[in-house]
Amino acid sequence: MAGGANGCGDRAPDQSGTNRTISIGELAELAIGLCNQRTGRTAHIVTDAARIRPDTSEVLRLRSNYALARQIIGWEPQVTLEAGLVQTIDFIARTGAF
Repeated sequence: MAGGANGCGDRAPDQSGTNRTISIGELAELAIGLCNQRTGRTAHIVTDAARIRPDTSEVLRLRSNYALARQIIGWEPQVTLEAGLVQTIDFIARTGAF
């Protein structure tokens, strides 16, 4: 969810997530590990040094905060990040997308 009540940005953006901080690298490692475990495959992450975030980058970590969504529409996450990844991996494997 993003934008304000009228879509014009008249308040802070609404966010959905788990109030948990995780880097893209950590998320990728988690997803690959779960995928390997669930499918029996052996995938790994290939890193390009030219694409690594510089140490002087102004954004190191982001965290979603669903407090506004909870306040306005009563939304809260129903599954953990890990459980959501497992459900996604299992769905893709079951439908033959791998």
